Amino acid sequence: MMEIFLDALLNCVQSVPRLLYMSVFKPHFDDKVIGPNLMDMIKTSTVWKQICREIDEVILRDFNDMVTYSEFAKAYFPIFEYAADYDHDSFKNQDHLQNSRSIKLEMLKLRGWGEDLDRMKLQNVSGIFQVDSKTLKHFLVNEKDRVLEDMKSVVLEAAKESCAKVLSDFQQKIKMLSKKPTSLKDFASYVETKNAITNELKVLMTSSQTVDEMYKVLVQFDVKIPSAQMVLLDDLHGINSQFQMHLDGAETEVSGKISQMSSTLKSQINKLDDQLMNIMASLGSGIVLDPEADCKDVLEFLAEQKVVIDDIKLDAETYSHYQKLFGLPQHEYGNLVTASDMFDKKQEVWKTINDWEDNVFDWQSQSWFSLKPDDMDKEIQAMTKLATKLHKRDNDQVSERLKQSVMRWKGFTAVLVALGNPALKERHWRKIFEAMEVPYQQDFTLMDLIQWNVFMIKDTVEEVSGVASGEMALELQLQKIETAWSELKFQVKGYRDTKDVFVLGGLDEVFAQLEDNQAA
Repeated sequence: MMEIFLDALLNCVQSVPRLLYMSVFKPHFDDKVIGPNLMDMIKTSTVWKQICREIDEVILRDFNDMVTYSEFAKAYFPIFEYAADYDHDSFKNQDHLQNSRSIKLEMLKLRGWGEDLDRMKLQNVSGIFQVDSKTLKHFLVNEKDRVLEDMKSVVLEAAKESCAKVLSDFQQKIKMLSKKPTSLKDFASYVETKNAITNELKVLMTSSQTVDEMYKVLVQFDVKIPSAQMVLLDDLHGINSQFQMHLDGAETEVSGKISQMSSTLKSQINKLDDQLMNIMASLGSGIVLDPEADCKDVLEFLAEQKVVIDDIKLDAETYSHYQKLFGLPQHEYGNLVTASDMFDKKQEVWKTINDWEDNVFDWQSQSWFSLKPDDMDKEIQAMTKLATKLHKRDNDQVSERLKQSVMRWKGFTAVLVALGNPALKERHWRKIFEAMEVPYQQDFTLMDLIQWNVFMIKDTVEEVSGVASGEMALELQLQKIETAWSELKFQVKGYRDTKDVFVLGGLDEVFAQLEDNQAA
């Protein structure tokens, strides 16, 4: 740009008319006058070059001054970034009560930036250069105002909602503290509520103070508070003293009734102990100890007792909670432990008897050939161990009933296993029926065998079963021999020079097979 200006200046000098070129001087020259080139003279002049250098230095100095001055704008860049990143929804949806302090700091930061913008220079001139910052200032002020106004609007609405919420919390808690409990259950609930409210007192008061602080911030930022909100805020200020008064009244209510309610609680616990004593008495007598009782009737009775015991357990847990609330020593409920243990033992033995007798009934009612005597034997052995264990623990007539029944069947296992021998054929069963002195039948039940006194001919059954096993072994061996000989291939060869006479060839395999069969 400066070079263009200097060139224009030289052109201007060059275009100035020369005296020698005037017509009045032409008679004095024979030829056309040619004078020196002024532009070239100036450009090659040392003075001109010095002037150009000085001009360049001044321009560079002034430009650098403007660059240095422009650095001030960097200080305002955070304002631009903050406004660009500000999100209305995020600011609105945060917890304003919890974040009230940080929100106030953000608003104060924006106010501080506004003061900084007020001090911003509008322009600066250095030589031929000028920096105009009016546009930048106007833009940043508008952005700052936009964000701050939005914040004030959001905080005003949040203050209203928070004030209403905190006021409602106070009102609800005052309502709960105003109750006058008369029953033990209601009193315990009242004590629990009072304790919870006492623990929340600091949070409540802090929330109230925070709401107050939110409105102070709004006033500090010249926000006009609607009259309806001012009324709500006054109500919040007034309810603080009411709340403390009701809390003190609740303390008086509790301290005045705690002794009476503690006595009532003790009485209720004693009633539970009496109930448990009655349950233990019923579990130790009557139908539960009757060895002739029907299992289904006993289990039904025990189910009823279980309901009562479970209800007592719930009451005991409730009363223990009450004792903790009232600051009383915890009742041990030893009778509950004893009754529960006693019930579990009676339930176990009677359920075992019921399951065992159901199994026996199933065995006796099914067709004999659908039973699996080996599995029956395993089940009888397992039940023998359990019955012995239960009788050793209880040693009463009921456990004796179970043990005797199981031991009776344990004595039958040898016959049952023998009768379950898969080697028994019809001819063997006929011998068994003959020994029982009963006409042979193709289908029968275990109950039939019991009624025919099969267990009275144990020796015969075991002998027949053993013979059947031996016969089956022989039959299997014969089948094996028959199969081997049927598959054996004889090698033959012609006898001497005859064409139609043959003799056996190698006999090694034949003799080997024969020896194996003879050994078997």
